[in-house]
Parts: sequence; structure tokens; C-alpha cells
Amino acid sequence: MHDNFDKMRIVYLGSGHPSEPSLKEVIKKFKVEAVIHSNVPKNIPSKASTSEGVIRIAKENGIPVYPPTELDVLNQIKPDLVILNNYRDIIPSSYLEKFRFINVHYSLLPRYRGMHSTQWAIINDEKYVGYTIYWMTEEVDAGDIIFQQKIEVKEEDDINSLYSKLNNDLANSICEVLGKIEDGTALRIKQDLRKSIFIQQRKPEDGLIDWSKNSRYVFNLVRALVKPYPGAFTYHKGKKVIIWKASMFGCDDYLEIPGHIVSVLKNKGVLVKTKDNVICIEEIDVEGEIFRADEYFKRPGARLKNE
Repeated sequence: MHDNFDKMRIVYLGSGHPSEPSLKEVIKKFKVEAVIHSNVPKNIPSKASTSEGVIRIAKENGIPVYPPTELDVLNQIKPDLVILNNYRDIIPSSYLEKFRFINVHYSLLPRYRGMHSTQWAIINDEKYVGYTIYWMTEEVDAGDIIFQQKIEVKEEDDINSLYSKLNNDLANSICEVLGKIEDGTALRIKQDLRKSIFIQQRKPEDGLIDWSKNSRYVFNLVRALVKPYPGAFTYHKGKKVIIWKASMFGCDDYLEIPGHIVSVLKNKGVLVKTKDNVICIEEIDVEGEIFRADEYFKRPGARLKNE
């Protein structure tokens, strides 16, 4: 690890919980000349996803803060490096041609190029998630890889625990990566774009559960969308039922009607039939009120539907 990082001048672009721990570390080791925060939609799930934290950290450290409309500040500062971490706005090609840009993407590129990559990885039952730091190009998430780290997805993990692990690991690694960029030893590993997985941004309505899918799919959908995200949901008697907690049950495969509540487990939850076997639904939200599933569905026979 380098002891003196005072030479490289950096502009940091970012927002939200992935960006904040790393910004704190970069400030300790490098000269951060400015922070440019991202535009964040008003319908984001929580304050942790806004730019408030990034702005606060910058101001506490006496670093000028700019909105994305003032990207031209780069021409005034002429930084040695521009870092993007959870930055949502488009960088015009004129800036990419003039300055060195690196981006942090939460996936193991070239897999999961696009938005909400960690959620998609969970839904697809990946055994590992991760992050990639790469040299930016005009093509989204296609630049040469500098550094990549993978993190095991454990059975008890959900989107929040995985984000916490990713954020902390990135904060612990980013200054080492920047040191290698500064001394000219950073890697440039070309991506094999034939191995790419392309994804798109998820919307709240994408959380509708299809009970004709297998149990593992339903389990992964639930844990990918827990609070503060919109939640995986279904319908019962015309009411929307959001499922906040579920677990695999592990019985033999058998045929029944997908969506049927086939058993009520006292103090635990309810078993819902899926394509292959059953899944245990434990905590639900009905019209803003939280219930343990076995207290809401007191007997088997109810039908959950994809309305």
C-alpha cells in the first residue's frame, strides 16, 4: 500500500449508499478537488439511495459540491482522474475523450451489464455477486477491467446484507486500486463481451410473483426486493400482499395448484405451493399493516393469485 497519495487530483461523482463509504476513504488518501452528485429520482426506495450523504461528506471535508448540470467544472479543475460510483447521469463523450474516467459497477463484468445488477444476480440464483472497477468508455459497462472482487451469496443473505458487504469491501479496496492507477501499474483486462449478460432497470410492478415458477425463484425474488425496496407481491381476495420474508422448505417435488396455501405452520408462516414443491412465507404486508403469515392466513386453502 502506498503511504503518500497527495499527487493525484480527483473529482468524485456519485450518490447513495454504495458511494459514501468509498468517498470517505478516498478523501483520506487523495486530493479530492470536487464532488459532483447525481440526479436521483424522487421515487427511490430510501434516503440511503439519495445524494444527501455524498453531499454531507463533501461539505464536512471542505470539498466543493456541484450538481450534474455543472459537469463543465471538470474543464476548470483538469483532474488527473474522475471516479464514478453509483452515478446515474450520462457523461458526454467530449469529457471521456479529455479526462481519465473509472467507474464502479456492482457486478462481475461482463455479466450483468446495466441497472439493478445485484438484484438481478440474486433473482438468477448466482452463487456470487461482486463489483468491478473499470476504465470508462462510451459503451456502457464495457471498458477494460482494473479490479474485480466477488462475494459469496449465502442462504441468509438478502439485498441489504449483500449491499453492506459490497460497500465495505469496496471501501477497503478502492485506495489500493487508485494507488496503482497513480503509479501506472493498474491493469487493463479486456472484457469478453460474448459472455455478457445484459439487464434493464427494474420497476416496482416487476415484483409480481408468478407462482408457476419454482420455489427457489420465488425465494430469490423476495430476498432481492426486501425493504427499503418495493417488495415481491401477490394478491389475495383483491388485496395486494407484499412478502417481506420467506424461506426454503425443502420437501419433495409434487403436483398441486401453484399459489395454494397448503399448510399453516404455527408461529412460523404458511406453505405456498409453487411449480416444484412449496415455499414458506413468513412475514407479509397487507394494505400497510405487517402480519406474520400464519396469523393472517389461519387455515390452509387460500389461493394467492397473479392479478
